[in-house]
Amino acid sequence: MKRGTRPSCDDVLEAFALEPETGKVTLENYLRDYPEYAEAILDFAIEIAREDMVRKEPLSARESALIESGWKKHVKAASRPVADPFAILSGVELGKIAALLEVPKQVLTAFRDRTVVAASIPKRFAERLATEIRSEFDTLMAFLAASPNLSVTRSRKSDAKPKIAGQKTFEQVLTDAGVAPEVRRKLMADD
Repeated sequence: MKRGTRPSCDDVLEAFALEPETGKVTLENYLRDYPEYAEAILDFAIEIAREDMVRKEPLSARESALIESGWKKHVKAASRPVADPFAILSGVELGKIAALLEVPKQVLTAFRDRTVVAASIPKRFAERLATEIRSEFDTLMAFLAASPNLSVTRSRKSDAKPKIAGQKTFEQVLTDAGVAPEVRRKLMADD
């Protein structure tokens, strides 16, 4: 983990899982060092302990082969480029789509740059967005689930280098864009 920055909960859990010994002393150290993740660390430690109690014998050849096969599929899928459904849209088209969806254009920019947490988007809105940008729903969701896209090739109106922005929930993106509360409620509805 990098010095000077606080690691994410996932990074802490991964580091904990890689510890040679995840017993009481290690657990206490992690709880002391990362109190903000205490609940997740405890849940994870319990899960690891439960797995240790359930399985003492080594994996069979069949189980190992299944894991290897699954891992190869995962690596192959992860290395496949994700189609960008926004690539074919001009700025004017994005503006028109934003108006149809009743959101400011900066909300669609957040989608294009993948700075919206995909899991926070109501399915109804995501389906409408997919239709308007002429994309399949699954293609849009796969694109949004990928890492944020902060391409340097995008034109900027600033002399300062762009900073990497963290992902935000859909509701936070709407709030930051100044969408009125009643419109936000309507957009967040998933019925």
